[in-house]
Amino acid sequence: MMMSLLLCGCEASATGGESLPEGNVTVNPEDIFVSAEEVTVNLIVNADCDWGIASEDKTWIEVSPSGGIKGNTKVKIKIAKNGTGEVRQSSLVVRYGSSKISVPVRQNYEVVAVTFADKALMDYLLESFDIDKD
Repeated sequence: MMMSLLLCGCEASATGGESLPEGNVTVNPEDIFVSAEEVTVNLIVNADCDWGIASEDKTWIEVSPSGGIKGNTKVKIKIAKNGTGEVRQSSLVVRYGSSKISVPVRQNYEVVAVTFADKALMDYLLESFDIDKD
């Protein structure tokens, strides 16, 4: 699935009041959801104009390169290991002209295995709380 945004007529030309197209940028994937492990995801930016990209939370998401020009560009999104015990959420923001595309980023937390010596207790907990039965 590709996200696309086309805006026209947002800027005046230097020679008069004539409108110029602002640009067309698409990203793939449109959102990123990863496990708790450190991972690098490739984001493809297809543009017919100059653009820039940044993470809203640079403490756990690194982006390289931080921008590009017309054409297809592979952007490496490096996501650090999640040791917080909670799902992390942020966004990547692709800016071009006066427009932007937001790419949601979610990272799962590390699941710690628990064992029970009491099988009856384990069966009860699974029956009562394992909603998705995984």
